Amino acid sequence: ADLGTAGENGLERAPVGSERGPVLQAGGCYWHALVLCHDAARRRPGFTTLGALAVLQAERGEAAPAELLFAQARRCSEDISPFPIASLDYRRGLMWLRQGDLPAARSWFAAAQRRVPAYAPALGRLAEVDAALCNDQDAISRLRLLASSSDDPQYAASLARVLSAASHRREAAQWHDRAFARQGPWPRHEGPA
Repeated sequence: ADLGTAGENGLERAPVGSERGPVLQAGGCYWHALVLCHDAARRRPGFTTLGALAVLQAERGEAAPAELLFAQARRCSEDISPFPIASLDYRRGLMWLRQGDLPAARSWFAAAQRRVPAYAPALGRLAEVDAALCNDQDAISRLRLLASSSDDPQYAASLARVLSAASHRREAAQWHDRAFARQGPWPRHEGPA
C-alpha cells in the first residue's frame, strides 16, 4: 500500500517496482516479482536491481541465469562498504548449497567471510559445508568461534552436532547444554543451522 501511494504521488515506476519485487518475492509471488525485477533491472541496471534479480532467480532454482546476474551485479558495485558484496556472495553461496554444489557454495561463503571476517551467517554456512565435506576440524574451529561470540543457540547446537560426529562427546554435551540454555523464553527455532 505504501509503494502504491508513493507511485501515485509521483515516485518513478522503476524505484517503486524494484521495491515491490522483493515484497512480492517474500510473499511467494515469484512470477509477479520476476516481472517487476526484470523491468527494474532493464530500466536501471545496477548493483541493487541486478542483485535482486539474481537472488530471485536463485530462489526459483534457476542457477544458470542467476549466476550470470550475480556476476553482473558484482561488476556494477561502486559501494566502498564491503557489506553489499559480502551479502551478495553469501546469497550466491546459498544458491549453490541448495543446488548441492558444495565446493561452489564453500567458495562463495568463504568470499563473503573474507570481505567481512565476522559475518556470522557466512561463517556458519562455511562451517556447515566444511562438516559436509568431512573437514571436521575446520568446521569445529569456525563453530567454536561463533558459538563463543554469538548468543544465537543454533551455532552452539551446530557445534555440538559436529563435535559429536567427530567423537568429541564430552565437549559436544557441554555445547548442547549451552545451546539449550541460550534458547531463553522465546519459541525454539527449528530451522537448519
